[in-house]
Amino acid sequence: MDFWASWCVPCRKGNPHLLDIYAKYKSKGLEILGVSDDDRNPNAWRKAVKDDEIGVWRHVLRGIKVDRSNGMYKVLDDGVSRDYNISSLPTKILVGPDGIIIGRYNGGKDDDDKMDKKLIEIFENNTAL
Repeated sequence: MDFWASWCVPCRKGNPHLLDIYAKYKSKGLEILGVSDDDRNPNAWRKAVKDDEIGVWRHVLRGIKVDRSNGMYKVLDDGVSRDYNISSLPTKILVGPDGIIIGRYNGGKDDDDKMDKKLIEIFENNTAL
C-alpha cells in the first residue's frame, strides 16, 4: 500500500521507483494499492495519477469525512489512514497474502533501500511470507 498525495513532493518523486518495483515484481504477485490524501481535490489526484503514469495499479482516496459547519474543521472519520496509523506521507506498507503487515516504510532513500531488500528477500530469494 502506498499512502501518498498529489501535493506531496517526496511522494511524487518516489513514483518512478515504485514503477520500477511494480514492473519487476508484478509477474511474481506484487500488487500496489495507492491510497491518496486528496479527498478535498479528486481532480488533482486524477491528474497526478495520469501525469506520473502510475495508473498501472489501483488507486483510491483515503475516505476522510469532515464537518465544516459553523466555520469549524472537525474530522469525523480519518478514513483508511487511521486504520494503518498513517501520520506522514509518503508511507508504504507491505502486506502479505494473509493480510499480515510485513513491512512499513516512511519514505526517503534509507527506507526505500530497506523496502527493496525486503522485496528481494520475498520475491527473489523465495522466502515464505
